[in-house]
Amino acid sequence: MSFFLDTSALAKIYHDEKGTDIMHALYHGQEVIYLSALTQVEFRSMVLRLHREQLLRDKALEAVLARFLCDLRQRYQVLPFSMNIIHESERLLDAIGRTATIRTLDTLQLAFYSAFREKDTIFVCADHRLLDAAEKQHFPTMNPAASAIHE
Repeated sequence: MSFFLDTSALAKIYHDEKGTDIMHALYHGQEVIYLSALTQVEFRSMVLRLHREQLLRDKALEAVLARFLCDLRQRYQVLPFSMNIIHESERLLDAIGRTATIRTLDTLQLAFYSAFREKDTIFVCADHRLLDAAEKQHFPTMNPAASAIHE
């Protein structure tokens, strides 16, 4: 089994919130964890927002960014952008965009998962709209805040 984390799930590894215990268990497990190249940018943006909102102090910000950079090299498999991702994102929009509310970056995250997933890869996300879109595509999902896997 392997896992693809979107940014909402990844954040729970580095910031204590509902679902952090589940994400820590996944992080410390032996399974492969995939991230999209997009997640690198989204994660940095999220951490800087927490800093601006004074939920992370300067030292904590630097520690989180340093830990994440190390994890990018040692723990995660980062999936690269390609035109295939753009085409898959367009295909997903055509398939579900008329009936599901899905944002552009969420469509890209789902396209990364769709394009690179292996048979036993679970899409891990804490965003309900994105989870709904993934489930409309019959992708196996997990919401760490609810600790449930849907197949």
